[in-house]
Amino acid sequence: LEESFPNEGSFCVTALVAFDLLCSVDLINDEIDIKEKDKWLGVIEPMIDFLKKSDEKHAMISNHLATATAALVRWNDFTNDDKAASVSRKFLDRILTNQSKEGWFDEYGGADPGYQSLCTYYLSDIHQLRPNWKLLSPLKKSIKFLSYFAHPDGSFGGHYGSRSTRFYYPAGIDFLSDQIFEASQLSRFMAKSILNQ
Repeated sequence: LEESFPNEGSFCVTALVAFDLLCSVDLINDEIDIKEKDKWLGVIEPMIDFLKKSDEKHAMISNHLATATAALVRWNDFTNDDKAASVSRKFLDRILTNQSKEGWFDEYGGADPGYQSLCTYYLSDIHQLRPNWKLLSPLKKSIKFLSYFAHPDGSFGGHYGSRSTRFYYPAGIDFLSDQIFEASQLSRFMAKSILNQ
């Protein structure tokens, strides 16, 4: 669970692995017995415990906090862990408080379209699981902002972002395409771009 250094205990990587494992358990839930499910959850539990007592304070990195929030929400769904629910709300509130009026989520002090597409993926997952958390409005602002970074040549993002990323994560935007007009447009445009490499 390292990002750069041995035994560093990366907040982001721990959240990412926990989230992906929880999604995997969710996908195979009907195909495994309770003993197997408990075994999987036992592997994930130390990661969640780390997220519940850790925080990332060296910078405001919305996609990292969104990853942790999504993992904690999914863990709460499996276990009814009240502490996971409480910490997930704390992280989500920080993300939303730092969303700009223009719709971007803070990544090291500025906007970064590539990482925002990743942040939007995790927030859309939370929106799917917790519609009562009213994430649709912040997600609409996020998608509208992202729609300006799909270029006519099919590329996305670039050197002008706070992290200079050019990657695009389609899942959250695709998921929101039936709820947000700009998401359907962006998803359709970028699907053609991906097909055309």
